[in-house]
Amino acid sequence: MRNRTLTWDNLRKKGFFGPSRCPMCLVEEETINHLFNSCDWANQIWNWIEGILRDSNRDRGSIQNTILNWQSNFSNNQRVNGIWKTTPGFLLWTIWKERNRRIFQDEFRNVEHSKETILTNIQQLVQTKCKMDPNEKLSDRDLLILKRFQLEANHSITSLRHQQQPNSEVNR
Repeated sequence: MRNRTLTWDNLRKKGFFGPSRCPMCLVEEETINHLFNSCDWANQIWNWIEGILRDSNRDRGSIQNTILNWQSNFSNNQRVNGIWKTTPGFLLWTIWKERNRRIFQDEFRNVEHSKETILTNIQQLVQTKCKMDPNEKLSDRDLLILKRFQLEANHSITSLRHQQQPNSEVNR
């Protein structure tokens, strides 16, 4: 987020001209901060994720500050920590992909579709990359976050995989 993202304000600085309206809200000029932080469309996603996590250091005036401040909210639990670390990246990537889909493919998906995409991506990453100690004591906050992301709090990854594969050798 070093002001290198090719939003219309940056393209104009490089000599390109085109519609400078945000493709998400069609109201404001597209800037990095507007697209990822202050656009009504982006705000719906940020508000949704803040509701799930019940906490954030979001700076509504600066997407750069939001990303820099996000790191202070990590948990001691590896799975919850994985959620905290990946959420901003998945959120920004999803907004960027939707923006490009609207510009280059003339396809428009609603905010609910983007929320589901973010949720699915975080679930898949956490389930495959973040180990869970079945004996670990979790805080009420961590349990709530795992529940809201529809992730098991008391099973290892291995047992989760076996639960998802009812015909596997282990279950026979």
